[in-house]
Amino acid sequence: MSDQVMTKKTTKKKMIDFEKILLDKLPEILDISQKKNKIKNILQSMKNQGNIKVEGKIWKISK
Repeated sequence: MSDQVMTKKTTKKKMIDFEKILLDKLPEILDISQKKNKIKNILQSMKNQGNIKVEGKIWKISK
């Protein structure tokens, strides 16, 4: 992910919000199911690295 400045408002998102933001950024060769799976895998990887935390259905960027 980029080192852009994030406001308090943008540090908490639901999975659907990430999908809305990222779906059109992924290659067209992937179908919708593959794109959603890729987004899920990226978020899980970030969670495992400690970059984000999951609180219920809300994903928070760790500082």
